[in-house]
Amino acid sequence: MPVSGVSWSGPNGTLRITATCFVTGEAAGVTAALAAASGVAAARMAAPPVQARLRERAAVLAPVAAGS
Repeated sequence: MPVSGVSWSGPNGTLRITATCFVTGEAAGVTAALAAASGVAAARMAAPPVQARLRERAAVLAPVAAGS
């Protein structure tokens, strides 16, 4: 079933990971933008400002258990 902008390769294929790819890309983009604005490397960007910006953009962030 071809649909514009969607890849489908069966019940265990790429369609089920598309949402994960979208949110990972959004987080990477937000991190890069904040890092550039702060003058630091993206790898050195602290998590709290990234999380705050993602929440402003209506992202739902699950809590992570300590040590995970």
